[in-house]
Amino acid sequence: MLPQTCPSSVISPCRVRSQRGLIALLVALALSGGVIIGAQAATTWTVCASGCDYTSIQAAIAASTTVDGDTLALAAGTYTEAGITLGKSLTLQGEGASTTIAQAAASRVAASAGVFIIAAGVTATLQDLTIRYGHLIGGAGGGIYNAGTLTLTHSTVRGNKAHSFGGGIYNAGTLTLTSSTVRSNTAPSCGGIANRGTLTLTSSTVRSNTATDGGGGLCNLAGPVTLRRSTVHSNAATNSGGGIYNGAGPVTLRHSMLSGNTAGFDGGGISNSGRLALHYSTLSGNAAHSGAGGLYAGHGPLSSLVTIQSSILAGNTVDPGTGPDCVVAPGGRLSSQGYNLVGENTGCPLQAAGDRTVAPADVFTQVLGPLQDNGGPTLTHALLPGSPAIDAIPEGINGCGSASTQDQRGVPRP
Repeated sequence: MLPQTCPSSVISPCRVRSQRGLIALLVALALSGGVIIGAQAATTWTVCASGCDYTSIQAAIAASTTVDGDTLALAAGTYTEAGITLGKSLTLQGEGASTTIAQAAASRVAASAGVFIIAAGVTATLQDLTIRYGHLIGGAGGGIYNAGTLTLTHSTVRGNKAHSFGGGIYNAGTLTLTSSTVRSNTAPSCGGIANRGTLTLTSSTVRSNTATDGGGGLCNLAGPVTLRRSTVHSNAATNSGGGIYNGAGPVTLRHSMLSGNTAGFDGGGISNSGRLALHYSTLSGNAAHSGAGGLYAGHGPLSSLVTIQSSILAGNTVDPGTGPDCVVAPGGRLSSQGYNLVGENTGCPLQAAGDRTVAPADVFTQVLGPLQDNGGPTLTHALLPGSPAIDAIPEGINGCGSASTQDQRGVPRP
């Protein structure tokens, strides 16, 4: 759900040969090998245990008959193959994330390699798959290591581990997740996803990942990250950034939600040292042992800055009690673009037009319902009846009614 709602109210000019002469020329060239008439059509190759074109994913990729643009149709089943390397631009099409599984070993404990490696220069799609039980010893990206351009759609990356960065995914290229889930992965840093390229999540979930250092759910080490209509929840970091750690930026959240993430210090929800923007997003129910339960705006490069617009930052806690929802550290910078709802406001004052505060005790009794399935592709916090966030933004302000016309579920806003 969205944190605050809007009020209801040719033909070429070149000379052309005669048809007979053109046909004669093309035939002559074709017979002499001088021209190829028509491009080779893309082919779909089948993969299954028996009775298909290939019996393994790697064999299908490596085959000389498989070329860029082809599709590998993976039958429902479990494919136990470590270090599957995509050196060609292919689409791997499963029959559903619940039935088509690629794994490096029979269990994460037994694995000693990752599951997928996407080579540089490759454009690949993984669709309707589960990628699990990768265990990359001495490297990054237990489930997926991407150096190319990868689209992950209707897929799940779970139960993977890395010994450095990115238990689930390490992205060094361009990665797009759509309607996908990254969960229950672990690494010293960046338990779910580590980014050093360009990362976009749409209608996706990052949950229940852990990091023994920072960035339980996701961390940004370099490059842009964008979350649209996505939820990051129930991730944990021993140090900072239980949900998201941003060490570089820019990171942009639109119509997205962080809830139930925990950290040792400096941001149960988000720890930021780069450039961060929150638009129509919610940080609530996150916790830290010290620092800020929701957002920690730390110092970083000269370009580091947090901007918050039309968002909710309330109901986060710091041991042993309520604590600040937000803290701006010495050297950190924060700018409000207005119409935000904030709870414990001592560490991160938001004082632009339309900003308001709410008592911490009132957040889950008067403002937000529990994180649950309210419809749509991800879990959300619904606004309670009579919530002060309802009809809080005038139409035309901060994109209300123009740039923002739907909530996180994709449902039209009133």
